[in-house]
Amino acid sequence: MAWKINRMTIENFKFFLKPFVIEPKGKHVLMYGENGSGKSSIYWAAYTHFQSCLKQPADAAKYFDKDHSDNLVNLYDTHNSRSGIAIEFVKPDTLQTKSYTDGSWVINTKSDDFISLSTYASDFMNYKFLSAIFDFKNSRPVDLFKIFEDEIFPFIPMGAQRYNLDGTMTGETSVEQWWRYIEECYYTPGVLNRRSSGGVFVHDDKWQAYQNLITDFNRKLQNLLTDIANEANTKLREQKMPVSVKLTLDKAQFDKKMSGTTRSYDGEFYKPHIILTAQLLDSHGNPVSPIEIKHPRSFFNEAKLTRMALALRLAIFDRKYQGDDCAKVIFVDDLLISLDMSNRLMVVKELLNYAGRYQMFIFTHDRTFYDLIHDSIAQRNMSNDWCYYEMYAIDEQVSDGQVPEPWIKVKQNYMQQARSFFTDYEYHASANSLRKECEKQLLRLYPRNWTICPKADGTVSLLNLNGLDQKLNQFYDRFGTERIFTPNIDQYRSRILNPASHNDNKAKVFRSELILAIDEISQFEKINKLRLSKENDVSQREFILEIYNGTKHVVIVFVPLEEWYKLEYEGNIYFENIEVKVLSNTGFSPGTNSLEVRKLWRDTCRFMGITPESAFPAIETVIRDKNTGVLLRDLPVV
Repeated sequence: MAWKINRMTIENFKFFLKPFVIEPKGKHVLMYGENGSGKSSIYWAAYTHFQSCLKQPADAAKYFDKDHSDNLVNLYDTHNSRSGIAIEFVKPDTLQTKSYTDGSWVINTKSDDFISLSTYASDFMNYKFLSAIFDFKNSRPVDLFKIFEDEIFPFIPMGAQRYNLDGTMTGETSVEQWWRYIEECYYTPGVLNRRSSGGVFVHDDKWQAYQNLITDFNRKLQNLLTDIANEANTKLREQKMPVSVKLTLDKAQFDKKMSGTTRSYDGEFYKPHIILTAQLLDSHGNPVSPIEIKHPRSFFNEAKLTRMALALRLAIFDRKYQGDDCAKVIFVDDLLISLDMSNRLMVVKELLNYAGRYQMFIFTHDRTFYDLIHDSIAQRNMSNDWCYYEMYAIDEQVSDGQVPEPWIKVKQNYMQQARSFFTDYEYHASANSLRKECEKQLLRLYPRNWTICPKADGTVSLLNLNGLDQKLNQFYDRFGTERIFTPNIDQYRSRILNPASHNDNKAKVFRSELILAIDEISQFEKINKLRLSKENDVSQREFILEIYNGTKHVVIVFVPLEEWYKLEYEGNIYFENIEVKVLSNTGFSPGTNSLEVRKLWRDTCRFMGITPESAFPAIETVIRDKNTGVLLRDLPVV
């Protein structure tokens, strides 16, 4: 298991004058912060800390030296106070910790390989990087070499060890290490031989070895760029983006033969170019035109450009160091400000797919976007794995020291609020938060069409707890289980939750009943709802129900008419009973094309002569994905 950030302390750096502490304790972080509240300073503090291991000591120290022009010391520092960033990491499975400091009094991020490996394994993403990918004039090709050279080459492997001109292997594998050596060979006097007159390069063994090295670099880099583009295109297809990208290497060259001559060479070194082009695709995924789009910014809107740039960034990120002997963290700061809500939702789903392998820090100044991510986390049953914060700036006019200061608020969920209010003897407030927790959990667990109610004006509204509670037995039946997850909400709704939600101070909320309700309703959090098929699979993805019994053999091919989920609770798994459409059948006709999958399974078992029902083969062992052959019980969640 990879290491995670346990605690970060920022002192006299950018927005923070006084020591500022954020302590996620290994959890993911979602933070809303007003512009100017300091959230981006947290992002840049972490970036500075991670990058310090790649710099020379003087370059790492300059950010904390008030006399240096590049310093990032807080502008209000008048006492030459110490400045720095300290991060404590924790290994969740053993609780072992490591601490590193990057500051004016000490820099120990180079004391071992931990921070460097963490830097290679982690990533920092913000909108400025994404916009830079397409920020080129129409008169110029989209050449990404400088961006790759500065931001990408140090962190991705070439796929082979670099070798010296004499053929010895070096153990260096990053693209940067290859590229840096190639440049050094040309610009370092004496590495390549020149004639005494005119400085012309001698075409000797070293010259040929250098040409071979450049050829190998070009070939391997083009292969890497092709792989990155292919992976980015896969991500774009998954997001239903009808576009593909291509990365073409305009090769590095050395000592080119001069035009119009047979034996004269120019002695120059030519840096390569990485040219990005795009193509529109039709509904079958084929190019609409063989002509590539050379200036995507003039062709696509900002939302599409952002999604294309992010797909490329994530494809690159997937090639970074994957080991667990370091911290693996993704920092995201206002990444998607140019996207509308539908586009944001697709990208958020893509980002959250990384939460199982990386610790995530997501910062935004957009409250709607914050709520979108918050809801997406809840839908994935991941709320307990996240810390939620809100940051505001205390204006210098009202702060004690006439200096703007951060004010951070830990945002509690409804269950946490209910427990806090209970501890403070605020029983009505506790019961009201508990009611909201019930509503939130049922909205999470139910199919969406169960949770809305049509209104007279043609719009819809979400059901309240009364309406949601009436569907609870139907929910349990849908997953083929008894009422084992939760208590009888009716009892608490009528005696505790409803009176408290109406703010009826005369209602008696008994401490003993309330603490019992908090304990029992908290069981909702233990239910994991996991998706087996996506919205795009509806009426498209084919499954096979196949049962043998003696000489009888039935094969039925069907497609889901709804998204398909399963529940996990205390080691048990329950599969959802969804509507399906039969496409073909051999050995048994179900009598209708559209029916519930559990009825299809039961009717087939009975036709096969299997009795009693307790002897039926488990549904998850006789249904499989037609394309992959994976059984329902083993299907990966999506």
